[in-house]
Amino acid sequence: MKTIVNLICLNSEPELPNLLESLKGKIDGLVAVDGGSTDNTVSILREWGIANEVTTVVKTNKWPDDFALQRNLCLNITRAEFGMASPENDIWVLMIDSDDTLTAFDRAYLAKATATCDVTGLLVHMNNGVSDSDFQVCQFFRLTPDAMWKNSIHEYISSKGHKGLPPSEIPDGKGGMVGTLRIKRGRSAQHDRDPERNIRIGRKLVEAEPDNTRARFYLARDLLECEPMPTQQRRAEAEGHLRAYLAMNAAFPAQDRYARLLLVRLLCDTGRVGEARRLLLDALESDPDNRSGLEALSRISEGKESAVWFRLSAAAEGGCILPYGSRLPVKAPTSVPG
Repeated sequence: MKTIVNLICLNSEPELPNLLESLKGKIDGLVAVDGGSTDNTVSILREWGIANEVTTVVKTNKWPDDFALQRNLCLNITRAEFGMASPENDIWVLMIDSDDTLTAFDRAYLAKATATCDVTGLLVHMNNGVSDSDFQVCQFFRLTPDAMWKNSIHEYISSKGHKGLPPSEIPDGKGGMVGTLRIKRGRSAQHDRDPERNIRIGRKLVEAEPDNTRARFYLARDLLECEPMPTQQRRAEAEGHLRAYLAMNAAFPAQDRYARLLLVRLLCDTGRVGEARRLLLDALESDPDNRSGLEALSRISEGKESAVWFRLSAAAEGGCILPYGSRLPVKAPTSVPG
């Protein structure tokens, strides 16, 4: 198995040392598409490749306000430089950002495990250094002819017959290894220089593809996470996207739950606690084991009713992280009646 890193960058000089240090001895090649850096980003990458005897290709393409476009350029360059994945040339791409660090990557295990199954992608365990929340996303995948990134923001990899699994679920006969593939994310300096970037790109995507449920969801989330606090206008815009997303019945359970909780937070922030409660109660009819929904009901209820919802949430199995929970008006009770 060959591992080729794909990286898009723009004025990433401050972040690159940590990333490149974490890649030493773990990869076979690096392909970077630079958006037009005015610092030493390009020279740092090329010099690192020479010093570590890693084939490194750096191309420039002016930043187009489109993450998928830049990442697909990386894929095309990788195909041209390293060939296509085949039984004799098993090429895997690791997509990583300049502010990331690769904290766990067991090459020998991954090569052996992926050779024994038809998986085309592995879910990378991401530790979000900004919010201290963890999640899994497919950023390590076979370089098939049709593999491509979709969506200009909050992009995802797509290919025919694509199958992504956590490394711990690869059927290697040993149950896998927890933490085999792990990345720690940082805070991009480029985001600080252009804090409106994600919202700007997200609005363009939704305008071009109004039925794109993923774009609606992430634009609403980005609007609510803008710093220091979203304006009243942005709250209203986010509410519209969340209602549109939920009406589309996207059938992504975890994302549906998160969208509903974001809308609950918005409703509570604007004094519509009764409507928030009805929204949660309606959702429980089809998703009764939703821990985060039950916890939210506990937080916006009072007295014995709050305690009942809290007890049910403690026993539930499904759910997701409760977003902005401290901003819901009532905290979960510290003691629960028997």
